Amino acid sequence: YSSAASDVYKRQLEDKVIEVFKTTLETSQAAFQISRMLEVSFPGCKINFDLEDCDRILRIEAQNAIDTNAIIALGLQLGVSIELLED
Repeated sequence: YSSAASDVYKRQLEDKVIEVFKTTLETSQAAFQISRMLEVSFPGCKINFDLEDCDRILRIEAQNAIDTNAIIALGLQLGVSIELLED
């Protein structure tokens, strides 16, 4: 990388927003269903789950602010509790 390209890459990393949620998801099938719904509702976001964590983590990464209330509401519509984990 050139210095200028490296600086752009660093700014892109710094500009990313990551939100982490605790969920009540039980299975990878349920996580896949939620993931598909989130991808439609929030295009361009990176979405992943860690169901092995005791909090059954949902992690969403985006270039801009993430509407956490909309994500929580979507979970409720699908019968899944999604709760924002604070820093």
